Amino acid sequence: MGSVCTGWSREVWNALPKRLTLRIVRIKGFRVHQYDLVTTLTDADIYTKDALAELYYRRWAVEFYFRQIKTTMGMEKLRCKTPEMVRKELRMHLIAYNLIRGLMQEAAHQQNVRLDRISFKGAVDTLRQFSSALNATKGRPRVQQRVIGDMLAIIAEETVPERKYRSEPRAVKERPKPFPRLTSHRSTYVVPKSRKGKGKPKKKNADKAA
Repeated sequence: MGSVCTGWSREVWNALPKRLTLRIVRIKGFRVHQYDLVTTLTDADIYTKDALAELYYRRWAVEFYFRQIKTTMGMEKLRCKTPEMVRKELRMHLIAYNLIRGLMQEAAHQQNVRLDRISFKGAVDTLRQFSSALNATKGRPRVQQRVIGDMLAIIAEETVPERKYRSEPRAVKERPKPFPRLTSHRSTYVVPKSRKGKGKPKKKNADKAA
């Protein structure tokens, strides 16, 4: 074997077995026609082909959770400028995400609904709508608990259809707007000549209208 991998201690590296017995399972894919899954779970009676395929599809769902943080929660563009503040901004997004997922878990448990059927965006929108009511009930725990119960019931109602093996192509749905980028402050920005007069009626059409 070669040199020790960066980040691994020699004790951990030496504890690895000299050989591994692997199992190759051919599974029908949804992005590709089929793929070969290599695993150390060699017992086919305990770890069936269908179970491994389901586990692999659940692994791909993690990418969807990342999209929820980036797109639904608006973390695609960070506002902070320094490395320290950027790390704090990332932590705040992760804390908010976990709190929302916790609300979804509680809603699924109380209303006997599958967690993977509850809409994340629906939960975010519902929490925003109830934020004023929750703030107004501070100091009144009984009323606040009733408001929270109503909020969880609405979150549980915001379900998404069954989308097993749904294709998620890496493509932009909406085209960018054909406007130049704002490269300076609005008060000093100069509109390019090619953009001046855009949207105004042409002279011939204006004369006809007159």
